[in-house]
Amino acid sequence: MGWFRHDTDARNDIKMRRIARDVGLAGIGAFWVAVEVLYDNGGTASESDLRDELDFIAPPGMLDVLAQYGLVTITEGFVTSARVQEEIDYQRECEQRKSEHGRNAANARWSNARACAGMHEHTDECPTMPDDAHDATIPYLTKKKDISLSKDSSISKEKVQLRFTKPSVDEVQSYCTERNNGVDPESFWDFYESKGWKVGNTPMKDWQAAVRTWEKSGSRAPAAQRKKIVTDKVRRSESVNPDGTLNLLG
Repeated sequence: MGWFRHDTDARNDIKMRRIARDVGLAGIGAFWVAVEVLYDNGGTASESDLRDELDFIAPPGMLDVLAQYGLVTITEGFVTSARVQEEIDYQRECEQRKSEHGRNAANARWSNARACAGMHEHTDECPTMPDDAHDATIPYLTKKKDISLSKDSSISKEKVQLRFTKPSVDEVQSYCTERNNGVDPESFWDFYESKGWKVGNTPMKDWQAAVRTWEKSGSRAPAAQRKKIVTDKVRRSESVNPDGTLNLLG
């Protein structure tokens, strides 16, 4: 079953107006039946078959009436219609354009894929072509790209960070000497070692920044963390109270 465009102003065509005036709507209906038969048969139908078709819905001789008004043409036992043939040619042209567009699009995809494969062979940036890449009707898949950080990347650098490694006492000593800040390296190291190298509840990201914080606070831990941490490496200091009892300092 095919389809064709129905001209919305067909009723205003001079030929259609004349046949409607002379034979009524039966002529209009007979014409559209003839159009369907012609279209389904590629634009040409047997005269005898079309007469048999019209005899069911219209008065005898209606095919001759259609030919008389120039709506169809009867030649050597076959019926044609210029308007139907025009529509068939239009549909074929549309199909050809669609097919050509599909081939061009497929060729462009494979051309880009081959060019990419040539420049970046075996990289995740290129489309993955199937073995039967010559078949342009098969869509190709793309590998999932790895997100990397570059100069032009909009990805926040905070999402890509180096793994923190706690420093040695010697490294802290070297940094404090370099800055001449008076921070006691061993106190600094012992303090954060006891806290699991965390700043509050957050894992430390930059121990040098923590050193600078101590530097600003007078060689001590920040104000919120000034409670002295007692470890095996920190001795307890004792003094005697006025009443003679021992007082544990710190």
